[in-house]
Amino acid sequence: MNGPLRITYPTGWLLAVANTDAAAERGRARAELVGAGGVLLLDVAGPSVATLARPGLFSRFMNLLRHLSTDQAADLIVYEGARMAGRTVIAVQGLSEAQRRALADSWKGEGLHFINYFGGVTSEDWGIWRGPILPELPSWVWR
Repeated sequence: MNGPLRITYPTGWLLAVANTDAAAERGRARAELVGAGGVLLLDVAGPSVATLARPGLFSRFMNLLRHLSTDQAADLIVYEGARMAGRTVIAVQGLSEAQRRALADSWKGEGLHFINYFGGVTSEDWGIWRGPILPELPSWVWR
C-alpha cells in the first residue's frame, strides 16, 4: 500500500463515488447544472485521484502534513480503491459553499456516496460509504 499513501490532497475538489456509469453521468449533469468550474470522471481507464493535486514543492510538503494530521487522508485511498474496483469517482471544483451543499444533496438523491470536499484548511463530509467495503483496501482506511 505504499503507492496509495502518496496520493496527494485534492485541494478545492468535491469528490463522490458512483457505483454505475449511469449514476456517474447523472452526477456529472447535476454538477454542470449548479455551475461547476470543472467536472472530471475518474475511472479505472482514466486518470487517478492523484492527478487532482496542485503541483509544486509546497503542495507536496502540505500533502505530507495532511497525511500525518488528518483522517481525511485515508479517504483518498478509498477513492482510489473505488476507482480501481470499477466505480467512478466524480471530481468537481469551482463551487461556492452553497453550491457544494446543493450538489451533495442532489448527488445523494442520485445514489452517489462517499461525498467529501477537500478545502485548503478544512474538509467537509457529506456522505458516508454505502454498500460493501472494498476488500482489497486495508481496514484502517474505513472510518
